[in-house]
Amino acid sequence: MDIQIVLSDFGDTLVEVDPRLREESVRLIQAYSDHIIGITDLKQAEREEWNKRMPSDFLWVKTKEDEVNYWQWFYRAVLDRLGITSHPPHLLRWLASVPIDPRSFVLFPEVKPVLDKLQEMGIALGIISNSFPSAEEILRHLELHPYFSYIVWSHQCGCAKPERKIFRQALSLVNNTQAHILFVDDRPDFVKAATKAGIHAAFWVNRNGCSGGEVQQIRSLWEIVSMVDPNQ
Repeated sequence: MDIQIVLSDFGDTLVEVDPRLREESVRLIQAYSDHIIGITDLKQAEREEWNKRMPSDFLWVKTKEDEVNYWQWFYRAVLDRLGITSHPPHLLRWLASVPIDPRSFVLFPEVKPVLDKLQEMGIALGIISNSFPSAEEILRHLELHPYFSYIVWSHQCGCAKPERKIFRQALSLVNNTQAHILFVDDRPDFVKAATKAGIHAAFWVNRNGCSGGEVQQIRSLWEIVSMVDPNQ
């Protein structure tokens, strides 16, 4: 592949919530609800709830106060999915505090080595992400901002994946032919949307070996390096 630019999703592609905080969330949910759940149950409920939401459900989030309100609303729905119909305010406050705190996030292990290698190879890097204002703080906290020449946050541009508009905005920003661009995301529906927008080298980061998707897949970001340079 003659790839010159790699565009990536942000959350759950480059970064994730620290697993220790997920463990604490599960412990608190069990303590306040008497429901026995596991980390897998919580992650599945979060993903199912996030996947059902359309851009209109979150593009109104513009401030930190909006974020707190959004995540409390979100976690009410997550608890409902887990069969927990009571929503103690102190539990909701805890759950909502995690995704807006930059200290809650860690990098997937291969992220920095892969970004270093791509930069060394002369590949320009960018982000296309459905985001809230805290995403910018998370990027800085994890010292990722120097890597990226192009960033399209949904909370800034007023559009979001899977809308074609956000991909077209990114393509306009990088000012390069689509044939030289690779895009990677943790959601297969967003990979399909990228392909429809003209990014044919689009891949689903399927770290957990999930079935389905009907899109091109990779299991690790290291596979991007080998696609950009087959000699690696």
